[in-house]
Amino acid sequence: MNKFLSLVTLSLLVACNGDISVNGRGSRIVSSSDFPDGTPSVIPTVDDLSCSASVGGGAFGNSVAVNLSCSAAADIKFCLQEETCCDPESAGTTYSSPIVIGSQDGNFCLSFYGETASSKVSSVIQQSYTINDTYPDLQISFPKINYQTTQLAGLNLLHSSDFSQPNHLIGEINLKSHNPGPNGLNMDCQEIVENYVGLSSPAASVVFDPMDMLGIGSAVQLNVPLMLAKLDYGENFLTSYIVNNSFSSPLYSCSTNKVKLNDFEFFAFEDSHAEVEFAGSFVGYNFFEADADVHRTPAGSASQSDNGQELRVGSFGIYY
Repeated sequence: MNKFLSLVTLSLLVACNGDISVNGRGSRIVSSSDFPDGTPSVIPTVDDLSCSASVGGGAFGNSVAVNLSCSAAADIKFCLQEETCCDPESAGTTYSSPIVIGSQDGNFCLSFYGETASSKVSSVIQQSYTINDTYPDLQISFPKINYQTTQLAGLNLLHSSDFSQPNHLIGEINLKSHNPGPNGLNMDCQEIVENYVGLSSPAASVVFDPMDMLGIGSAVQLNVPLMLAKLDYGENFLTSYIVNNSFSSPLYSCSTNKVKLNDFEFFAFEDSHAEVEFAGSFVGYNFFEADADVHRTPAGSASQSDNGQELRVGSFGIYY
């Protein structure tokens, strides 16, 4: 028994006369010079203390404020570096207030650890953050914004340099007569996409459901038909949108255009007689396009051939 005790004592003295790695990370080293009497009164322990960040690593569409805390009162050291991780033990700053990550776009690594007054030491924690506040690209064209109820459907043209990118959706909504702009409901893009179903009468409708942009080629142009059944008589506020879901907080891009659906208009006249004879013509929002237009033949006209017989229809005037 005495020999065993002597061996234990000898092993402890040998250990205390050299450098001691106290946390298993190979970075926190306590030197024997820290203990003048040759025997440490308290050997720091590892992972009896746990520390964490209020916002874990991930991808974000804007800067984030991160709070650090530990399971017990502790002095927290941290360092923040772009692209690569730094060592909070050799290059750390004492934590005292929330850390703002991503004042500019980039990839950032936050490293930190805590240590109590009684020498309890946490492991070094590393969190990676990707910050990108670039909104999705949305390019839209309406060749025409006034339609009449008797003509062929029109088109709106959509393109994005983000076509073929993962986690992107594109869609279109008809808000009907609800103007989402500053002179109307003053809705931002996210509010339009998420809350359009709650608008009062007339109820908004979907022009086309959200499509995954991953399967849309980068050179593709989406030709969206404006079927008359999708439009209400009068003003229609059509919102095309793209959502980038790559981040913890999605990024939205929208474009709203007002399209008006009208019937023919009569020449205005006033007469108090009981019987009125009117001579004139209808004035319509004619829909003529150049023959070289790439996305369709002139709207309002079409032809069909059958065994040498050709039927042609198109815009024409109506007279009394």
